[in-house]
Formats: sequence, C-alpha cells, structure tokens
Amino acid sequence: MVVLVSVPGIFRDLLQNALIGAGYELSAIFDSMEEVENLSPGECLIAYADHIDDETPRKFERFRRLFPDIPVELICATEIEEEATSTLGPLVNALMPADRPLDIVIGSLAVISEGYSVVNSRSPAETNSVQHYEKVAKPIPKNHSYKAVGLSDRELTVLKWIGNGKSNKEIARELEISDSTVKVHVRAILLKTGSKNRTQAAIWAAANL
Repeated sequence: MVVLVSVPGIFRDLLQNALIGAGYELSAIFDSMEEVENLSPGECLIAYADHIDDETPRKFERFRRLFPDIPVELICATEIEEEATSTLGPLVNALMPADRPLDIVIGSLAVISEGYSVVNSRSPAETNSVQHYEKVAKPIPKNHSYKAVGLSDRELTVLKWIGNGKSNKEIARELEISDSTVKVHVRAILLKTGSKNRTQAAIWAAANL
C-alpha cells in the first residue's frame, strides 16, 4: 500500500499511473505532507517536491514525529536536489531527482520497505554531505564501489545499460553479443551487487557508480 503526496499536475499523474502499473495499491493521495493524518503499518509514502520553502522541513519533521517507522521516498525537482539532500535527507529513506527513470524511482519503494535507505549521489561532494544514509540495495560498507564487489569491465558496461532501462536484447545489440551472454552478465551482476532483480541492480548502480 502506498500513499502519494504531490501537488496536482502531470508529474503526479505519471507517478500514479507508474505505481498502479507496477502493481502497487494507492491507499490515498494528498496535496501536502501536512494533510497526512492516518497511516497503517506496512504502508509506504512517496512524495514529490518541486520547491522547498521555510515550512517544508517543518512538515517533514511533523510527519516523522507522527510516523517514525513509515518508509518515505522523496522525489525532488532536479534544480533543488542539493537543497533537498541537505535539508530533507535525514528525514526520508530515499531521495531521488525527478530526472531518474520511473522504474528506478518506483523500484526504490521495495528497497526502503525492507528497511534499507537509498541515496542518489552525483558527486563525491554531495555524497559526503549525506551522512545519514546507507548507499543501498543491501547493507554495504561506506565507499563500497563496483571495484569492491569485483565487477568486470564488461559487467560494469552491462550494469550501466541496465541503469538506463535497456532490455537484454537492446544491450546485446549495443555490445554486439548474444542474448545468452548478456543473461550470464546480468546473473553475475545480481550476485555481486546483492540485488534481487534488475530494478535493484539499477538502484545500486545509481548509488554507487
């Protein structure tokens, strides 16, 4: 069960359709965090913010006081990503810029519902500024990277294509290899990154590459 918080608009409609398409049941839709009053254990909340004002942190802090155990994923407009990370990062379980593919955004819900946190990192400076998060898809040490898990150069290339939403057939075409070879690489990637599926592998890539 998912609660959606977003001002009405095209992006909310896209999120709603993507959630339903991924098999999630929407229990409620609100325009603002301060409207959320009743949630049940097992629910997740996904919120979209296109700006941050003086009241925004207060609204999230209020929510956390009321529902300390409810997993929260925040999607923010790309231009406010740095501000959102510094002001709201400690209050949410996942933070994603709105330019991420929706399958990764939606896939993060499964990860945070299992007790993990997801952080999107674009640069070392931004990564270092977020100290309240683990970097995702499974509990992994800080500074964990593709080198630390032993991904080969070809597996790294395949993982980047997975992160871009490419299918096995599309990856095979791009790399001029067979579909079965891509499947072997994908199995190795899932094993080495501790991911259960392609979506979690893409989330791992977003956090670690």
